[in-house]
Amino acid sequence: MKIKFFMPELLCLLVVAVSLLPTTGDVLAQGTIYGEVLNSDLSVPPDGSIQFVGFIHNVDKEIRIQSCIGAAYESGHWYDDFQNYLSESPGAPYQYYFFDVSNMEGAVLSKTIPNNSFQLENIALSPATFPLPVSNLQVNRLDRTTVRLDWTTEPDVTWHVYRRDGSSEGSFFRVDNPLGTLTDRGETQPFYVDRTVDSNSCYYYVVVTESTPGNYSPASRVMFIDLTSCCVGQVGDINGIDGDEPTIGDVALLIDHLFISYTDPACMPEADVNQSGGLHPTRNEISIGDAAILIDHLFINFVPLLKCSDAAP
Repeated sequence: MKIKFFMPELLCLLVVAVSLLPTTGDVLAQGTIYGEVLNSDLSVPPDGSIQFVGFIHNVDKEIRIQSCIGAAYESGHWYDDFQNYLSESPGAPYQYYFFDVSNMEGAVLSKTIPNNSFQLENIALSPATFPLPVSNLQVNRLDRTTVRLDWTTEPDVTWHVYRRDGSSEGSFFRVDNPLGTLTDRGETQPFYVDRTVDSNSCYYYVVVTESTPGNYSPASRVMFIDLTSCCVGQVGDINGIDGDEPTIGDVALLIDHLFISYTDPACMPEADVNQSGGLHPTRNEISIGDAAILIDHLFINFVPLLKCSDAAP
């Protein structure tokens, strides 16, 4: 459940709560950082326009973005929670980079984590130059233990790649440089091959662009991939013996399933050529329409087939 800190009544309660906290060293950096956000003309950015990227300890091995649990921008106010970082501690340096792509304004908040429960930090945006997030980000499984990310490039930039487990709604962790060394500016080509995945897991990925050192973009859109499916590459390799390229043997197996022996294929997502059943279809989603698409791909219009990763979760 997300807490919205823009309500006046709740802000009053926060002040009272802070006043009741003990003043000894028992109070650690366990509270929320929050505040207002204003454009340079003092207008309030609309919901959906503000993005931010935050990290601590002068490394980006762990980042927080506005879509992480406990973090958001809503109704002119932003918030996050220091305790959502795995390695937070009072006195540790932190940086938050704010972006409004709609008017190319931004701000950088750079301080140290305070020893309190609530920290007010208002953000004043100003005209800024920063790279745009990558576009056309694609995440595809090459095999059961390898994932490849591709995106559309722009000149003279590099990229940091982050991942989190599919069961998590929290921070993202850098995979192209797990130490998060900021002097390592990341990938120099518009793709990344992740060979550290578990074939029985799901993952989320985001990419951040860097132009000049320390000049970052907003995070890309979050991409999801499910590696628990047997489907690899594109759909249609129903018999699993054709190196991902369907043949007449796959058509025969699909027709056998539909009209002759009714035996289910070993990998149902490969047989669900139109992906009507998402990542984990049942026999009810396999139909003559799938056979028609496969035949069209092989012999008539040669229309490319969908990728397994295109299926809706």
